[in-house]
Amino acid sequence: MRTTGILIFLVVLAASVHSQPPDTLWTRTWDRGSEEQARCINPTRDGGFILCGSTNDTPGIWASWLMRVDQSGETVWEQSWGGELSDGFSYVEQTSSGDFIGGGGTWSYSPNTTFAAHVTRVSANGNLLWSAQVSNPLGDDGTSCVREVPGGDVIAYGLLGGRPFLWRLGPDGEQRWLEQYEFDVWATWNLFVEPTSDGGFICTGLFYFDDGTGDDKLYLLKTDGNGQVEWMNRYPPLGVENVYSKGYCVRECTDGGFVVSGRNMYENVPEIYDSYLLRTDFAGNILWEQFYPGPFDARCVQEMPDGGFILTGTLRDSDGPIYDYYWIGRTDSEGELLWETTYPNGQGYSICQSRDGGIAITGERFRDNPHNSADFYMLKLEPEVALNLVPEITLVPTEGGIITYSGSMTNILTHETTLNLWASVIRSGGTGLRPLQNIPITLLPGEPITADNLTLTIPASAPDGLYRYEIHVGNYPDPMANMGLGAFTFWKGEVGVDDPSGPGYGDPGAWGDPWWPGLWGGDGSYGYDPDNPNRDSPHPGFSETGLHVVTLHAYPNPFNAVSTITLTLPQPGDVAVSVYNTLGQEVALLNDATLPAGTHSFTLDASDMASGLYFVRATVQDTRLEVSSRATNRMDQIQKIVVVK
Repeated sequence: MRTTGILIFLVVLAASVHSQPPDTLWTRTWDRGSEEQARCINPTRDGGFILCGSTNDTPGIWASWLMRVDQSGETVWEQSWGGELSDGFSYVEQTSSGDFIGGGGTWSYSPNTTFAAHVTRVSANGNLLWSAQVSNPLGDDGTSCVREVPGGDVIAYGLLGGRPFLWRLGPDGEQRWLEQYEFDVWATWNLFVEPTSDGGFICTGLFYFDDGTGDDKLYLLKTDGNGQVEWMNRYPPLGVENVYSKGYCVRECTDGGFVVSGRNMYENVPEIYDSYLLRTDFAGNILWEQFYPGPFDARCVQEMPDGGFILTGTLRDSDGPIYDYYWIGRTDSEGELLWETTYPNGQGYSICQSRDGGIAITGERFRDNPHNSADFYMLKLEPEVALNLVPEITLVPTEGGIITYSGSMTNILTHETTLNLWASVIRSGGTGLRPLQNIPITLLPGEPITADNLTLTIPASAPDGLYRYEIHVGNYPDPMANMGLGAFTFWKGEVGVDDPSGPGYGDPGAWGDPWWPGLWGGDGSYGYDPDNPNRDSPHPGFSETGLHVVTLHAYPNPFNAVSTITLTLPQPGDVAVSVYNTLGQEVALLNDATLPAGTHSFTLDASDMASGLYFVRATVQDTRLEVSSRATNRMDQIQKIVVVK
């Protein structure tokens, strides 16, 4: 398949800075007539979500609960398991095989008279595959977090006999090892574990240190792949010993360091506490700390593709008419708040970014105030970057053809950011094709981009069937790490795309991953297979020219004295960048030399230029550039700028 002009998008509006949160796309409340607790949400590869928690169908007895929903929040399936006593889930996520792995506590199936920690695996359809338990008769035990390890193993973190433990299991539930940690503490909360890129694990929670200080402290525990301690740090915020801190969630960042969300409480004032965001390097050394005045806590954090973070938690107002609010915050890469928003009558526990770039949270929605009973609740926000693709046709004959489509992109970003843009094709039924191309793209705050007459060429050699064409803006090559996602489906062959007899029609799990078979990494992660002889070649009959484009931006615009002109090149070339007035006269030459591929910035000093409209023109000549609109190796891009004095 061949696409032309994926991002020959024309800039139509000058940049402006926004600070408002995305609009609410939808909310869902599941009122089952009993008490519910939703504790975790994670995205699924089909664009939907998996949620977990506990349900109190029988008074005084809790059951483990899982629910899978589609991209609109509609229930795909729901399962609960329980016995004569109480059980629950604390965490769940989808595995590389499409199954789900989760964990929590179980009393009904404990071999002792106390709670046991459990790890449970279910199929993509919610059928129980296996469950493993471990317990200590000295105290209640539980698994707070369960994650898949590259290669298919599972790592669980929690509490066992009053002490933290790491428990590694194989894909079928067989125990690899169990490590328990005897620190100078007498009580712990162990809440989150994250597999790290070096093959080890990073954990967080709360230690109550029996060292004479009596302080609760957030901690980070780093181990190797066998659970052996490499280092452990505790963090009194800013060195203040009378502040008690608690870590709820830890994530490894793209630079190999870590970010932790939690809360701080102040000595002798338990009703006052702030949210806390801690950023460290790979060795646990503090890079920065941020405090968000409460009283509220940040229970979950996730890094965004642009290097910033999203958080959720609960904002408490004991003096107001509403006691608890869901809180969502968005920060830049230094933890500075870009926007925040609240929703009444509930508590936020978990946050994630969906495949389309939108932000989703889950928690509890209270039926009364102050809260005595609660329902499962989910909320989804619009993506910060929105892509819309509109095809002229969605039916292609068996002998192949061309789909012409238009595209538009908008954003509510508050800062300039450079991401990756690439296209992919997915065939229904699970057969994926490799990404067609990948280029960097710089987005300016609030600047919309539109393009018409883009084309996707479908060769006769492509098998008949239902396809999905996608354009991603995010972190290449991870199809889940998108700031925005645009897509449309089309049918090749004799049956129309709207005909239910077409294979894969209406099946929420029919879409595979947008990669060739064999392009999965050997550890189950996304990436190229170095042993695949086709790893650097397009699929036969599939090629990509639309990403070979030049983008040109000016910021700020309008401006008074100085503006930065940013030029992105997909290939090296001879580049002239000039500024012209409305009479066509050149008033400034910013570049006239060969430039390598990548993003280049030029400073335009307009101190000697009069107020008015000007044009920045970038002319690129390169025989490797494929341009659909002209039979030449020359490409021009023009950006309007306005000088205001």
